[in-house]
Amino acid sequence: MVSIDLGVVSDLRPEPAPSVPRPPRTRRAIGAVLCLVLTGALLGGSARPAANVLPEVRVPMKPADAFFLAGDRLYVVSPQTGASGPTNRTISAYTAPGGEPVWQRSLMLDGVINGITAAGDGLLLHLSSADYTERMLLLDAGTAVPRWSVEAAWPLLFDGDTMVISSAGDALTWRAVRIATGEQLWRREFPAGAFLLWASSGDGQTVVALPDDRIELWDLRANRLLAGTRVPDTESVTVTDGVVLAMTYGVGGVDVVAYSRADLRRLWQREFPRGLLHTAGCGVQIICTSDEERERMVGIDPATGDRIWEQPAFGWYTEIGPMLLAEGDIRHEGGGTVVDSGPIVAMDSRTGTTIRDFGRWRRIRHEEVPAARRTIVAHFDPLANTALVAEIDLDRMALRVLGRVRGVGPDCTVQRTVMTCMMLDNSVGMWNLPVAS
Repeated sequence: MVSIDLGVVSDLRPEPAPSVPRPPRTRRAIGAVLCLVLTGALLGGSARPAANVLPEVRVPMKPADAFFLAGDRLYVVSPQTGASGPTNRTISAYTAPGGEPVWQRSLMLDGVINGITAAGDGLLLHLSSADYTERMLLLDAGTAVPRWSVEAAWPLLFDGDTMVISSAGDALTWRAVRIATGEQLWRREFPAGAFLLWASSGDGQTVVALPDDRIELWDLRANRLLAGTRVPDTESVTVTDGVVLAMTYGVGGVDVVAYSRADLRRLWQREFPRGLLHTAGCGVQIICTSDEERERMVGIDPATGDRIWEQPAFGWYTEIGPMLLAEGDIRHEGGGTVVDSGPIVAMDSRTGTTIRDFGRWRRIRHEEVPAARRTIVAHFDPLANTALVAEIDLDRMALRVLGRVRGVGPDCTVQRTVMTCMMLDNSVGMWNLPVAS
């Protein structure tokens, strides 16, 4: 049975227990009796006491605005949408989760802001314009004064006081720049037609496909070629955390040659059913593949190519040590595949067996910290516009309810202990979650 800790129960009057989340576009109301039955089943048959209402801070926004959480600051961009070409946009910084104003600055920017992140002592903005040009702009984090900008896509690697950026155009080019000044430290150009297959922000390694049927493994930190190999007559190449899969499609199946992602050594060659290899790339321990309609998930041994387990497919899989965290229901709509909220299950990545079923929650964000590997989840009630927020401790295999939030939609994120949600009144809600230390 799942271990559930309700924390400190408030002396507020109990609220109605939240219903099990329904798929989007479902409009059927859930009867009170059914709601109680489902809630009791989720908690092992016991009634759920009312959880504390978490203290919140709201930051106002307009309908065309957007917000970004970066470090200990919340940034509101106004307007984000509804304008084309160079536009005067106001960026307002607030403390997170306190919501106190820090600074506000208007900048003439060409394009919308896709992302904001803290970088060194600066604030890095990623912009894209109507002609698909991408640009990185660094602001002073304390004053919002622009320092430098360069045409580039989102950085491939942050490494201390430097970062490696990639060209945003057709020609693949890498540049290492000093974050504080934009000074270029080195530059590498690839032949026309080369493109990036995979990049790891963790170890700084990347895999590049070249136009002569060659793939190369590079170390971005050292600007050094680690390995290379030819993959002739290959129609597509997929890279996971553990292997590189070169695939050639035949009438009856797919011929797959696997190479080690660490050094591009050839590992094995197998033929699989044509519809199978929709890879989910679960991690180093296992290759997750699904059939064309994503009804079944198959676990393949990355060292041998053997199929070692098969089970009904979940929507998402995340590797956490020797486990996979599987989540979300699969359904088909309009010829496509949709992932809904659903059960969250910890499973053994090598056997596919379930270790613990945590019930039906929506995972907000997974974050690993030294003390405990934990995942923040929420149970949204669209009828009451509330959400029950909980923490899954993957070391203890326990679920602990943190509290309830009100007036929220399902668009929420978590960084460290701060959760932000888009509120129904169009403001940004912030909470400092009482997670385990």
